[in-house]
Amino acid sequence: DNAEPLQDALEALGCLVGVAAPNEDEATRHRGEEVAELVVRHTTNGKDLLRILGLRDISTKYDAMVVLQRIYRRLPGPIDTALLADPRALGDVMEVFQGCQIDYIRNECLSLLLLLTETNGDIQKIVTFQGLVDTVFSILEEEDLTAGGKVARDLLRCFANLVGNSMCQRHIRET
Repeated sequence: DNAEPLQDALEALGCLVGVAAPNEDEATRHRGEEVAELVVRHTTNGKDLLRILGLRDISTKYDAMVVLQRIYRRLPGPIDTALLADPRALGDVMEVFQGCQIDYIRNECLSLLLLLTETNGDIQKIVTFQGLVDTVFSILEEEDLTAGGKVARDLLRCFANLVGNSMCQRHIRET
C-alpha cells in the first residue's frame, strides 16, 4: 500500500532514460536508449509499467506516465504493442484523462495521449471510441483559449491526430 518506493523507482528510471532531445550528445542518447531497452525488457515489454496506470495512487500513475513517455520517445514499438495487447491499458489511460481533476496530472496524460496518437492508427481508433474527442472538447470549454496555452494547443493537436484517421472521422461524424 505504500507507493513511495515505487514512485522513487519510477522517478529514478525517468531520470536515467532522460528526455530525448534533438540536441543531446551521442553518449546521453545512447545511455537513454540502453536504459529504455533495459526497462522494457524487465517490465515484460512495458506491460508492467502499463499496469501501474491501473493503481489507485494518482502520484504513482503520474510518475508512470512520465517514464512511459520518455521510453516511448526512444523505443515506441514495444509500448505500442503492450498497449494494444492489454485491453485495459488504454482504458486506464483514458480513465485518468477523463476522470482526474488535478490539472498537472491530466495534462501529463494529455501529453502521453498526444504522443500515442501521433502515428498509431489502431490507438487513434481505440481512444476515439473511448470518448477522447468529447473529453478534448469538454476540456477546451474550460480552457482560456485567448491565452493560447500549451494545454489548448496539445488538445487541438491530439484532435488533429484523430481526424487524420478516416475511421475516426467517420465515428466523429456519426456521434
